[in-house]
Amino acid sequence: MKISLKKTDKDWSRMVRERDGECLYCHRQPPYVLNAHHFMRRGVKSTRFMLENGVTLCFLHHTVNHEFSAHKTPEAFTKWFKKTYPDRYKKIMLKARTPMSERQAKAEFEELYGSQ
Repeated sequence: MKISLKKTDKDWSRMVRERDGECLYCHRQPPYVLNAHHFMRRGVKSTRFMLENGVTLCFLHHTVNHEFSAHKTPEAFTKWFKKTYPDRYKKIMLKARTPMSERQAKAEFEELYGSQ
């Protein structure tokens, strides 16, 4: 049976953006559009819903800036994240080695943060 992750994805995104409150790269705040970006890709089930794996970025630094953005310059983004958040980086990399299903990842998120 397939499970729906849409609500959990939305909750994760909202919680990351509320925690950070601004673009962690340039410090833009609303009314700029802020996006939650996964450092470790969403396909890695064990880190998909880790709040530590979330980074709030403005639209420019998430998607479109050719000098620095998570999607246009992933190497620069990774280097920045590792340098700026070394403890989070280590925790994410360690957790990424843990085999986990989507169902288990969702259950872990709900156990840690409740159904928000």
